[in-house]
Amino acid sequence: MSLVAILARIGDENIHVQSLISDITAGNIGRKGATITFSTDPKFVSDINRAAACSPAKKVGLVVWVDSEKWDAAKNPAVECHGLDTPERVCFYEPDFYVLSNFSAFQMWWRDLLFDTSEQAYHWEKFPGAPDVQWEIVHAESAHDAFKVAERNRARRRADWDDVKVGIMRDILRAKAQQHEYVRRKLLATGERELVENSWRDDFWGWGPNRDGKNTLGKLWMEVRAELRAGGAS
Repeated sequence: MSLVAILARIGDENIHVQSLISDITAGNIGRKGATITFSTDPKFVSDINRAAACSPAKKVGLVVWVDSEKWDAAKNPAVECHGLDTPERVCFYEPDFYVLSNFSAFQMWWRDLLFDTSEQAYHWEKFPGAPDVQWEIVHAESAHDAFKVAERNRARRRADWDDVKVGIMRDILRAKAQQHEYVRRKLLATGERELVENSWRDDFWGWGPNRDGKNTLGKLWMEVRAELRAGGAS
């Protein structure tokens, strides 16, 4: 884990930065880098010294003070395991990471419509030429009811659905994470562990009855997790 990632876990409010250069009176380090504040007292700093301190060739020394217990906890975070979880794997049908399930109750905006779950948004996408079916899905009492509406109307599903469904699901998961800070936080809390949809019946989106399925949903969540980290989320 990088130093920036550790400091992000500790939190800016628990970090104190001391400068080793007299011209600099304050500093701060967060996940976006270091912030340096210069003294405003002309007795201690001049424009020349300020420019020198900021020059590319100038190395600025900072001492970072943190509580040792907070440092240890951030550097070696405890791994939560529930049900079929292991230190290397998270099964997100289990309660602690159920937020990653499409059936979890996180409302989301999709195509300018408000859906109660990402599951409903996914099924809605199957029927661009059937607004009556889409209306039923949007107003379904639950994600399971939306699933039943979609299954009942399989014959009216868009012809290219199998070709586009993975890309659509990826975009829906991105939207869910973008709209819910809690989902982002739980997703990032999985660290580098493998994410598995522990579905005993679906061997395409999950790992299926024999636990050897494609686990496509888990792989998509790992893609979104990587994108969040690349974008500086913590």
